[in-house]
Amino acid sequence: MPARPTALASVAALAISAAVGALADATACGDPMLAVDAPDAAIVERVCTAAMTAKAQLATCGLTQSRAVRIEIVPGIDGPSDTCVGFYQCGTDTIALVPPSAVPEVMPGDSVFATLDPQVYYDSLVVHELAHALMDQAECAHPRCDSDKEYVAYAMQFLSLPESARDTLLSWRERPQEVPQERLNDILLWMKPDIFAFTAWAHFDGLDDGCAFVQGIVRGETTLQLPDFLP
Repeated sequence: MPARPTALASVAALAISAAVGALADATACGDPMLAVDAPDAAIVERVCTAAMTAKAQLATCGLTQSRAVRIEIVPGIDGPSDTCVGFYQCGTDTIALVPPSAVPEVMPGDSVFATLDPQVYYDSLVVHELAHALMDQAECAHPRCDSDKEYVAYAMQFLSLPESARDTLLSWRERPQEVPQERLNDILLWMKPDIFAFTAWAHFDGLDDGCAFVQGIVRGETTLQLPDFLP
């Protein structure tokens, strides 16, 4: 119909306008839906490159962007732990990250990720946090539990790694041959987040179509929520 191209153009213009408004005080990346607020141009360029690569990687598993995302580089993060290097606050479309140079100082020596080259890890961290942001933008039939969100973020983080780096991570401990879905839950996540991350990848990688499982979580059709046994 004649009016359709005009309507699509209007929608696109509104999306770009919203992105510009949300990111007005940050430096836009090559992708106008991403911007970085950092103390110097080198960090902006470094994080923009990582974010644009991460967005393309996430799209291969069906995680797409509908709103602008801002990435703030901060000296430290008052997050869920004192070793937090990245954090996404739901509903804000804003990611907080420490600068790349701070990662070796903050990373616990016994972390599953401590075996990675810090620059490789940082790129994967951007994938993890952007996965949270894009998942938050997706329509969902039901509220997602913490393990739903972290399963997707960790699976995408592991998937984004170069094969040699992923092999390094997988040497951290013996990989389980089979992972029952029930093992991936909030209790394991809260008590042993590194083991949850490792186990999430083993589960995702063992599926015939891991991205289909991720999409089920994103849409709210699948959940890792433990059953509520209380009346």
